[in-house]
Amino acid sequence: MTEHELVANVPWLLAACVALAGCDPSNGDDNVIPGSSTCTVPEGYDAPELALVGTADEDADAFFADDALPLFELSFPEGSWEQVCENAQDYADYLWQLAESMEPDRLRHEYVPVALTFQGRTYDPVGVRFRGRTTVYALFYDGDAPRPDAMQRCLDRELGRKPSLKISMDEFGLDDEIADQQTFNLVAREGSDSSYLREVLAHRLSNQFGVVAPRAGHGRVCFDGEYEGLYSLVEEADTSRFRRQRFPSADTGGYWKVETDGEQVWSHYWDDNGGWADKYIPEADTSETDPGRLRDLLTLGSMIEDGENAGDIEQALDGLVDVDQWLREIAQDMVMPDYDGMFGNHKNHLLYDHPERGFVVVPYDRDLSFVDLEDYSGGLCPGDIMGSHPCWSTVREGPAVAGWLVENRVEDYHVAVQEFIDEVMVPQEVSAWLLARAQAMRPWLEADRYYRPDSPACIDDPEVCDYYTMGAWEWGVDPYLIDVVELRVDEVQRQLDGGVVCDDPCGDG
Repeated sequence: MTEHELVANVPWLLAACVALAGCDPSNGDDNVIPGSSTCTVPEGYDAPELALVGTADEDADAFFADDALPLFELSFPEGSWEQVCENAQDYADYLWQLAESMEPDRLRHEYVPVALTFQGRTYDPVGVRFRGRTTVYALFYDGDAPRPDAMQRCLDRELGRKPSLKISMDEFGLDDEIADQQTFNLVAREGSDSSYLREVLAHRLSNQFGVVAPRAGHGRVCFDGEYEGLYSLVEEADTSRFRRQRFPSADTGGYWKVETDGEQVWSHYWDDNGGWADKYIPEADTSETDPGRLRDLLTLGSMIEDGENAGDIEQALDGLVDVDQWLREIAQDMVMPDYDGMFGNHKNHLLYDHPERGFVVVPYDRDLSFVDLEDYSGGLCPGDIMGSHPCWSTVREGPAVAGWLVENRVEDYHVAVQEFIDEVMVPQEVSAWLLARAQAMRPWLEADRYYRPDSPACIDDPEVCDYYTMGAWEWGVDPYLIDVVELRVDEVQRQLDGGVVCDDPCGDG
């Protein structure tokens, strides 16, 4: 066997060693995680043995499978962790400047080179940085005020909130991937997702419903030989690789990421300065100077906003938008609900100009899924499946094109909603999946550095500390998430059967 073949087969040699010969790759140390030679969990915590993950190109689904908890061992060279913190601080300052309307030059959140070991093979260097806009901002700012101790807390690895991570395999020229993934996200407790299951479940149901969304599961992370914790493992959706994988018959077509303010209308100011690229961010080699058919889509939205006649709108719509796909995407967002998506808060989605189907919607970043207006941000009544919006948002109407489709394709939309609750979001099936997944996650969350009694979250903020407890996690799974799924399906069916919701769900007067 050649050296290359030996390295490529390390995961399977380890598996054979454990399964057939009974040997222990951890060299007999009870605290070393099975499958790793160096990464340890603290005394008194379990480290159950798990099957290794298939990493061939065709095994990408195994990376995010229900029975997989991949282990990522990160080794930070001297000075690299400090650079991770400095880059995150710079990005948080940039976001603050945006919020203060200072119009700073666009700043990329830079990666830092580290070594990643996965199932016996080391990839060096890969790129690592903190992940998320709101999440990174909250690490360094409290509202509009800087957190005075945030940088030192970061340098000491004692941040008050567990940071999410983004891994880029090819950022520094390494031509390699894991399970055909070159960029992926390790998501900590974000938004209101105390269970680490809401986003994973939302993406799982979307893909089951035929709405292309990132695949998601869970992963374990080690820093410099010590177990750091459990994370949601989420596929990166804004890359050429994702587009090719998930739309295999489409090799071309523009791809735009919508992070905020996706009203789906064209601004006349954009004709002169190209400002559309700040709202609809070009991804996957999409032109930053030519909006292509995105302009046609947003011009259609402007026609709708201007009240042009239905015949002209229908003509402009034909071949430009995959109407069935949009209705299905809106349906599952409203049923779950995911109020922070395209329809609810005009954000957290990508628009792909599929060369055969027209524009399709790809949702992402769904940590705010499975919340209901009765129990979220002062809501007063159940969310309306014809277009609910989060009470904390200034948004009160759907984006132009999506709103018009829901209003003018009511029957088709209701069919999609009914199919979703009858065939996909079935409470008994979802509950069984949640309980099984929670059982597999439990020991790894118990050993998570942020869930132990000495959690960094407990240094100076009792309220945040309460989030990082096993009791909070258990409640977030059962009863909360399991009950929300059942109650939401009942409420959606009630509305489909003709029941009404209140006129003023957020109490705006």
